[in-house]
Amino acid sequence: MHARPAPRESAPSAAAHLTAVTVGGAARGHRPPDGFRIASLRSSRLFVTSLLAVSLLLPGTAASPATVSRGPTDDRVRAEGADWSREILRDVAKEAYVWGWPLAYVHQCRRQIDNVPSHGQSGGMPVAPPNRLTMLVDRISPRASAVPCPNQDVIYGFGMFDLGASAVVLQVPDFGDRFWLYQLGDQRTDGFADLGAMYGTRPGFHLVVGPDWEGRVPAGIAAVHRSPTRYAFCIPRVFFTAAAADREAALPAVNGIMAYPLDEFTGTMQSRDW
Repeated sequence: MHARPAPRESAPSAAAHLTAVTVGGAARGHRPPDGFRIASLRSSRLFVTSLLAVSLLLPGTAASPATVSRGPTDDRVRAEGADWSREILRDVAKEAYVWGWPLAYVHQCRRQIDNVPSHGQSGGMPVAPPNRLTMLVDRISPRASAVPCPNQDVIYGFGMFDLGASAVVLQVPDFGDRFWLYQLGDQRTDGFADLGAMYGTRPGFHLVVGPDWEGRVPAGIAAVHRSPTRYAFCIPRVFFTAAAADREAALPAVNGIMAYPLDEFTGTMQSRDW
């Protein structure tokens, strides 16, 4: 029996892994364009700028007549917001930033994934084209700095899904008694599915769909998991021990972890020698 590992990753692990995808370095056989590493920083600056622009238009704040047109209800709206203090406005801006940051950041990550032509690695982390995933075959190197405190007893994978373009088939191979987990998160980095050894998930095919998907579920699909947002991500984890040859014993199952668009589904388990 394989003991279930206790989670030791720094939160939020999903956002940290997405950071590795966008700023971690060149994928195998692919060199990111110039500015790839600072794309996220530019995104954050744009987001802050947008928040500042919105705060200028909030009731009770100063706005230049030269830049903001006054409508017939402006005086009433400003009167209602006249009691808003700087502290309240600052708190509202903080809440807006915390609420909106994951949406803006995951969208930026998704745009960078569009530049990935094939399965590979970036900064020691797996990357894949949209609606697919890539698996590692060993633990993350202790020298990798893109992700804080990754588990050293699991094999990681990663993929981002554009569910507006296609529903995605996710394969669950037979892991036997080995611990495993597929973390499925939406654009807010919230989990929306329970897939793993602790949930009693059986081997088979699972379909990941977007919020507006109304297609036909083909025969052979065990379950449908609906993301509340168009963009989603998957981070598989497969446990292995320090015992000799246990990592190699896990690889046949790891090779069966696949994700691909629904129109490639044949009802037969695919595999790849990662």
